[in-house]
Amino acid sequence: MIKLSLNKFHFPTALGLLILLVAVGVGLYWVKNKTGTGPNSAPALAPKQVRLTNVTDTGFSVSWTTDQAATGKIKVGTDEKNLKDQVLDDRDQLSGETGSFEVHYLTAKNLKANTKYYFKIESGGRAFDNQGKPFEITTGPTLGNPPPADPVYGTVLTAGKTPAEGVIVYVNLANAAPLSALVKSGGNWALSLSTARTADLKSYLTYDAQATIINLLAQGGKQGTAPAITTTANDNPVPDITLGQSHDFRAIAKTETPTATGSSSFSLEPLIAQNEVSTPSGEVT
Repeated sequence: MIKLSLNKFHFPTALGLLILLVAVGVGLYWVKNKTGTGPNSAPALAPKQVRLTNVTDTGFSVSWTTDQAATGKIKVGTDEKNLKDQVLDDRDQLSGETGSFEVHYLTAKNLKANTKYYFKIESGGRAFDNQGKPFEITTGPTLGNPPPADPVYGTVLTAGKTPAEGVIVYVNLANAAPLSALVKSGGNWALSLSTARTADLKSYLTYDAQATIINLLAQGGKQGTAPAITTTANDNPVPDITLGQSHDFRAIAKTETPTATGSSSFSLEPLIAQNEVSTPSGEVT
């Protein structure tokens, strides 16, 4: 009788331990993902270096980086409480498939002129805003035909000298609204300076086609960044930009040095600072 009693006692104890271990495992998983210590936590997915570029009367580009590869899209609209229109990453729009990236680049199109738009970022299926409220951008007025095309283009390479596909090149001229381009599979990027607008978006930018300074920043996320400076006399093509280096192409003899404390005069400040997120958790709650 005593032996039978002991057997009945040990079986539920073992089952209880199993249940306890499962509960602990589930609890740890929840803590990692909700408090920011796991790979899919809000901080790992939180958008950093959020920048708005290419603002016209009908569209704009928004870009950001994440600490891990994640899907990315925005919900946009003119009513901040009803963001119903969805914009996918440019690469997703081209491929028809949803990709995961550490450097994200999206272009909103077919918008109305002189209109304020609100948007929130969805990263890895989680929604992020700008410190408790939606991001916002106001489109510019409709302008006439732009001046003749003035292409600026070049190639971005990784530190290992391979094409830096998926990197973003930001282009900044004095008194101009910022421009940007996504680097293609061969490491190539291109845009037209003739479509650049003044900072207030009210007119096309007037500049010297031979002597205007162009400040550039290649943003590669974990692959690194590369500030560069050139002039409109040396912008088609811009000499190769290598991530992790700082470039000054103004001189005929181009110099390349490791990135130091100094930088170019690039001044496109991100909407969210590099190490900050929108809310304490980094996620819209």
